[in-house]
Parts: sequence; C-alpha cells; structure tokens
Amino acid sequence: MLSLFSVSMPRAGHHVAEMVLGRLLGSQFAYCEFYTIRTCCKAIPCTRIPDHAAAGAVLFMQKSHDHDLTDPSDPGLDGLLIQVREPVARALSNYELDLRTVGPPHSPEYMRFWLGLEAAYTVGFIEKWCATPGPRAFLLKYEDLLSDPVTYYLRLFERFGLPMRAFDAQKVIAAQSLSSGDKKPFKEREIRSSPHFDQESMADFQRIIARSAAKLDYVPHGELDRAAGRSRAVALAFEAKQRMLQGRPKEALVALDGYLTLQDAHVFGRRLRAGLLAGLGDLDAAEADLQAVIAEEPGHARAYLDLAELQRKRGSLTAARLTLEQCLERARDPARAGELVLQAFSEPALTAAARAVAPKPPVTREDVVAAFRFILGRAPEDDRVVESHQRVGSAAELRDILLRSPEFAEKYRRLIATAPPRPGSG
Repeated sequence: MLSLFSVSMPRAGHHVAEMVLGRLLGSQFAYCEFYTIRTCCKAIPCTRIPDHAAAGAVLFMQKSHDHDLTDPSDPGLDGLLIQVREPVARALSNYELDLRTVGPPHSPEYMRFWLGLEAAYTVGFIEKWCATPGPRAFLLKYEDLLSDPVTYYLRLFERFGLPMRAFDAQKVIAAQSLSSGDKKPFKEREIRSSPHFDQESMADFQRIIARSAAKLDYVPHGELDRAAGRSRAVALAFEAKQRMLQGRPKEALVALDGYLTLQDAHVFGRRLRAGLLAGLGDLDAAEADLQAVIAEEPGHARAYLDLAELQRKRGSLTAARLTLEQCLERARDPARAGELVLQAFSEPALTAAARAVAPKPPVTREDVVAAFRFILGRAPEDDRVVESHQRVGSAAELRDILLRSPEFAEKYRRLIATAPPRPGSG
C-alpha cells in the first residue's frame, strides 16, 4: 500500500482530489480527514496505516492544511502530495468560506485583519513545503486541475505508481464537475467577481506574498500592482501572525498591540491576543480580552467558544456552560452557533442547550447504533461517539466510515482467515 501525506492550502483542490481518488479506487482507497473526526488519532503519520494496509487498500492519504505550520516536514509516509493555488484568488475564496462558516460579518476592517493573517500563513506554507521540496514530494497546481483534470490525475497516478487499470477519464470528469463546498460549477474565478473584492486591501496582501508566490511561478495581478495599498492594518496583522507561526509569542504580542492602536483595527485582534495571553499563562488578561470581543460582537459565536474553552481549562464547567448558553441566546444564527458548540465540545453538560437548537443531524441516533451493531457487532462506546457519527453527511457515509475502519478491517481479516475452504477450491 502506498501512503501519501496530502498537505494543501485551503481552497486549493484537496477535497475534489479525495473525491476523485475515492471514485477511481473505491474500497481500495483509505483516507484520514484528521480535522473533523473526533475519534481520529491526530498523529502524523496516522497510527492506523497498518490496519488500512491489512484491509487491502492500495492507497492511503492523510490530509493536512498545516494551519499552524507545525506538522513534521518529513511526515514519514511514502510520498508527499502538495496542492497549491494562485494566492490572491485562493485568499478571496477562503475569505468567503470564512464568512460563511466561522467569521464575523464582512467589514473592511475585518477583511484587512484577515488578509494579514492569511498572508502570514501563505508565505509560511510556501517557504516550508514548496520552496525546496524533497525527492518524495509532488506539487500540483489548482489551475492545472481546472484546465485539464484528466492529465492532472494521470500525472498523480504515474508519479506514485498507482494501478493504471483503475484510471478512468470519465469518472475523473464526472467526480470533479462540482466543487465540494458549495456545489457550484468547479472553475476558476476572476478576482473582481467576488462581492468582497477590495483593490487596496488585496494590493497589500499581494505585496506581502509576491516574493513567495514567484517561487511557484505565480505572477502578480497587474491591477493590484497599480493600487496604492500600504495599509498598516494588513502589515501589522501579518507581522503578529508571522511571529506566532515562528513560535515567538512575545514579539507577536508587540505587533498585535500595535495593530490594536489603529483606527481601523478589528476587535478580533483582541481574540487573537487572548490566545497569545492564554498560551503565556495570563488567563485573567485573556478572559478580559474575550469579554471585550463578546461585548462588541455579541451575536458572533467564536469568542464565546474561546471563553468557554478557557473556563473549562480553569476547571469551571458551570461558567463554561453559562457562557455557551449565553452564546446561543445572543447568536444571530442560533442553529449555526449550536453546530459550532457541538463541534467544539463533547461533554453532555456543555452541549445540552446546543443540541436543542442545532439542526437535526441527517443520521439519527438509532441509525448510528444500528450501524455499529450490524457492521462492528457492538454498541457505540458512549454518547460522544454517537453524536460524532451523527454529524456525517448521510447514512451511506456512515456505512463507508465504519467499513473503512481498522476495527472492521481486523474483523474481516479474521473472518477470511477462519472461513472454511469453498467446495472444489482444494
């Protein structure tokens, strides 16, 4: 079995690659989502690789976006698949995803803050993974995926020696016809088409990342080169995040304090500051910053979640529960806030109110229990395991997860080993 570590910038085509490989290889493809599965080992390399090999997989792929740039540079797998995208278009797409999922409402102030953080990640990712790739690395560009998807995956199959008998150009085209996130036609976009396109702020972003982007042969957008830009907000947010990624929290605090003095500073700068202060052990100051964010953005969930996590770490489950209940009461979108609470916490005492307002999962509790009993021959361990499996997209996805699990692989291996010979097989 070939094992790949797939490190990709968000919105650079990872999910469509996972979807296409699943269509081509079927049950012989094993995949580790890493971020969203509560029962994941969270190890790099994945501790369950031998189980997938024993179950007959020919390809195992472990996903990472390396958000904090802390993943091992040599993850110990057979190959390294790196997926990248032109940084300005990628940043706009990722910003829109942020607004739809975890970010506050759009504002010029928030966008400048966000772009500074994103620039630090972009520069760090390229320098770490792309500037001097090792011999096991294979870099693929999103633009090549759009222009010729068949060749894109054919190159991947050839580079890593995957079985060519499984390659089917028609399956490739069908599988990647729609993007995984919003189900719109999967195609590149003109940067001005974004409703949040801001020429001056994007010019600042491009100016910061241009040298790193050039290492991937990405050229600057001419219209942004001609813009004035020069926002201190983007530059200081970039500096603060870059120091954080470099493991220099005190220097990050200095840059962040400078950012927060600006007239166009966004209050989420204090949320970032709270994380730094908590890491340095100043929990009282961290809590004060989070309370300030909540006071200014009372309808947004993220600072409440951060505060509840801080209170939980301080041993006050009651305070954490009250914070989360306040979050749900004030949320602009209580259902979405309930989903975020359920994603962040597993203790029933902290999630009871969220379960009451979050959208009902597509998979019922009864579905999960029945699937565990039928496929694994046992009941789920506890309510947390049931709830995590209820968050999959469908009953079919639940079935696939259990069938691909190391536990089922071991049961199947034992079944085959102890099965009586078929008549005439000897």
